Amino acid sequence: MARPPEVVYSWTDITSDFKASVKDLELGELAHDDLFGLFEAMSAIEMMDPKMDAGMHQITNGTKKILSFDQAVKTEKLELKKVNPEQFIGIVDNSIACLVTWLEGHSLAQTVFINLYAQHPQKIEDRNLKAFITIFLKVVDLIKDYINQASVFEEEDFQPLVYGFRLASDVPEAKALALIKESEEELMKEIKNFAPSNSSADESQEMKEISAVHTRLRFFRHFYQLLLKFNRRESPNASVNANSLIEDILKSTHVCREALNSCLQTISLGSGYGAEEIEIMGFEPQVNQRLLPPTFPRYTQLRSRADAINNLIQLMDRLKAMCKIKDHTNFHSALDFFYNIGRQRPPPCVLSRSLLQLLYIPLCNRVFGQQPLTEVLQDAARIFIAPPALTGGLGLVAGTQQHAQVQECIDQLFQQCVRPMGSLVQIAGHNLARQRDKFGHILQDLAALQEEADKVDAYLHTISLQTDSGRSHLACLGTWVLLHTLRTMIQYLFSGFELSLYSVYEYHYIFWYLYEFLYGWLISAYNRAESFLTEHQSMAEYLKSKGKAASATNKKGGQSGNGKNKKKKERSATGRPYAKEIAYCQAVQSMCGGYYKAMVAMDLEGKIRRPRTEFDDERVRYEHRFAALGQVSTPPLVPYVQFKEMTKLEFNATDENDKASHASNLYATACRHFHHAATILTALTGQSTDENVTSLIRVCKTNCVVMRLLAGGHRREGATGPQFDFTVHPHLPIVKVT
Repeated sequence: MARPPEVVYSWTDITSDFKASVKDLELGELAHDDLFGLFEAMSAIEMMDPKMDAGMHQITNGTKKILSFDQAVKTEKLELKKVNPEQFIGIVDNSIACLVTWLEGHSLAQTVFINLYAQHPQKIEDRNLKAFITIFLKVVDLIKDYINQASVFEEEDFQPLVYGFRLASDVPEAKALALIKESEEELMKEIKNFAPSNSSADESQEMKEISAVHTRLRFFRHFYQLLLKFNRRESPNASVNANSLIEDILKSTHVCREALNSCLQTISLGSGYGAEEIEIMGFEPQVNQRLLPPTFPRYTQLRSRADAINNLIQLMDRLKAMCKIKDHTNFHSALDFFYNIGRQRPPPCVLSRSLLQLLYIPLCNRVFGQQPLTEVLQDAARIFIAPPALTGGLGLVAGTQQHAQVQECIDQLFQQCVRPMGSLVQIAGHNLARQRDKFGHILQDLAALQEEADKVDAYLHTISLQTDSGRSHLACLGTWVLLHTLRTMIQYLFSGFELSLYSVYEYHYIFWYLYEFLYGWLISAYNRAESFLTEHQSMAEYLKSKGKAASATNKKGGQSGNGKNKKKKERSATGRPYAKEIAYCQAVQSMCGGYYKAMVAMDLEGKIRRPRTEFDDERVRYEHRFAALGQVSTPPLVPYVQFKEMTKLEFNATDENDKASHASNLYATACRHFHHAATILTALTGQSTDENVTSLIRVCKTNCVVMRLLAGGHRREGATGPQFDFTVHPHLPIVKVT
């Protein structure tokens, strides 16, 4: 077979021509050509940029040769037999930095596996290093599995690809733990045999290093054992008592945190500490560049060792806080807990979010691995609104055909609830940006569930009429579903503030929608649930008193029992089950009203900078912002035409004097709204120590003062646009006018 002719390239040096041509271009200016479009332009921008072009990092490092594991061993740049304590500490601390950087969304090839030892742990002969690398890879493997199981990550959160590397999956758990335990015991013997009174300064330093090595091995052993506690899918005791499991987790987090504090104090003992670049045996940042996609990958900057250890300390604190989920046995309470954890600052990492998911639902739709989610949801509905069908209020006799039909109908409804309600829990585990996107999609499932719940309510209501139970079933289960729908809609709109998606000139209709509709519907849902609960309690007390009265009549004529239960009935009637929730919703509703009035007033005074009319269409913006809410039939979406009709009085001002007077009135109204909200929230502080309520009170009081000043004409002329400070509360800002 004839060989193909050799290709001869005619390369031409264009450097001088290129430099002469670019003299006509300003800084940041690009040439346009048919063969040089946007794609080529972006590639040109990235090329030779140290932050975007990974190849540039190699150039800046001079002529340093990148060595693989085998090459490093051959050139004696990699020690396999005897690693001194200083080198070991540096390797461990750098590995922690790689682990934390990986959990921030970078690839394994650019983080964990730049450690050459991690690529071939079986070739390591040093006992301590082999034990560490083995347990380290087992930890990475376990973390990867957990994050994949929980499935609350996106591509920007986590990179699970292993690029063909092995994560010590062939080493059993028991063997990995035995290896590291053996190393710990040998180090402990050295520490115990050390006599500090007869030692020199060098020997004391050596003992400090040996103790630091022991602490790091001890941490990784306990960290691995801590992670194993979450592996309940493969455990034969998957349904182990949640309380005992959480107690074990708390003990392990305490031990790990103590070890991490000790690691932080001895971090300076490791080799390469404080260097700007990785200058430590066994680490080669560029070794896996050819494994990455054929693009221009950014050079991954590892977290510093101190930051990485502090990050793990924060992880232990978050795990400790997550264990409080055991106190939230009610589904509504647990859901609130999930979202509160997700909004902590700094935001929880993908690992802690995943572990919380696995702690609450470790098995398929079984809460704490024990109770089916359908039962948990039924309990939640029973506690929230006490439906007659779930509280024995329909008066059906067990074992009859009608009773079986009703039970089947209820079971089918709650079986349908599992997917959307379980999705709400899972959504809470995603990062904030993805949460908003998923809120928009889950509304469609909740709308379908709402229709099904209304049908079940109608069917059960006909049954209640036939049995003369005395209790209506209309809008009962539907109200429970509506509660979650409304909360999701509110979270969807509020997340736009948290993610800075809204322009200031859009604030008025966002706050108007919350003020006029969503919070009004939510308060109505709570009131309806409250009336159902009160009716259920009254019926239960009536039946109880009736039974006691009959018993008392047989004995004493029935006088004393009746009066006693009458007092009980009066006491129960005065208690409001959802007084706190309704008051909180009324306060936030009033705050939204205050923001709306203030935004309209500022717009009338020209303080709000609007886009040019030829580039703006408020109707398009309005419909875009509320498009996701249109998937729900209850409550129905408010069209833009209706919004304009309902708000025309606020914007109705002709001349400048009229505008100034109208704006002052609106500021005064906004001030009253914020004052009213502060009054309600202050009353709530006596019932709880919720930080959210405290933050809202601070926002209300500050805004009340600002609105009062603006109503009096403060800064009316020549004032700059308002500023909105979301640092105190992520959704409801402090208004500042300078």
